[in-house]
Amino acid sequence: MVQTVRIEAVSRERAGKGAARATRKDGRVPAVIYGAKKEALTSMLIGLLESGAEPQPDLPVPVSWPPVIGARIDSLMKKRSEATGKDLNDPEVRKKSKIANFRFYGAPHGMLLFQDASLTPWSIFDMGLFAQNIMLAAHAYGLGTVPQAFLTDYAPEVKQFLNIPETKRMVLGISIGYPDMESPVNAFRTDRVETSEIVKVMS
Repeated sequence: MVQTVRIEAVSRERAGKGAARATRKDGRVPAVIYGAKKEALTSMLIGLLESGAEPQPDLPVPVSWPPVIGARIDSLMKKRSEATGKDLNDPEVRKKSKIANFRFYGAPHGMLLFQDASLTPWSIFDMGLFAQNIMLAAHAYGLGTVPQAFLTDYAPEVKQFLNIPETKRMVLGISIGYPDMESPVNAFRTDRVETSEIVKVMS
């Protein structure tokens, strides 16, 4: 059974930490709400990709992985290629994958997560917990989510487009909507490492 949750938003005349504290004191949650720009954002991102613009994510893209993790990634890519019948290492296939990503995979809504750029890498952990809680809450209401790193490729342009201050770091994008469980992609399951390989019980 699907429940509809109504969230009432009231605009604030002031911004900043003081205004946020006052809002919390009144029993409300301070937030920034963006909307009606998803399609325009998608067009901009695809345009940048098509023009050959160099990605400039706020978080550096890994250039290498530890051997064990690298082997798992290679295995996953191979299985996904077999499941889709496509060579996922082919540049044209990767480009199409990015375009689908920039279209939020057809989902009606998308979220972009930012944090203060002055925070150290330690705080990425907090953002990870925040993103996971969003995804778990969505799942509890029958919604599907897709965390998206590619959406951060053109972070400076996205921030300029959405009027996000340069003092913010773009960390992740999330698509959200009702999943099509009949789609073959939703039948694919990734492998999981055995618990004994990652947990050591001390006694």
